[in-house]
Amino acid sequence: MHEVDVLMGDERTQALKLIGGRDEATGGWQMHAFDTGDDPGRMSLSVHDEGRCSCRATASAAGCDRPRALTS
Repeated sequence: MHEVDVLMGDERTQALKLIGGRDEATGGWQMHAFDTGDDPGRMSLSVHDEGRCSCRATASAAGCDRPRALTS
């Protein structure tokens, strides 16, 4: 589980992300984000060489609304 607490300008986003389960489409792991919205977000987490990983949202997801590289 990963806790998200982000403040961008005046907008605050708080959510919990559950990571687990193989994502066959990407070869990574499924991630599900739960916040105060009506629908949980779904993402895919992939690990790359050199210890880097990336997150791609497959639906609106708190804290991961576009592809981005994450460093470990």
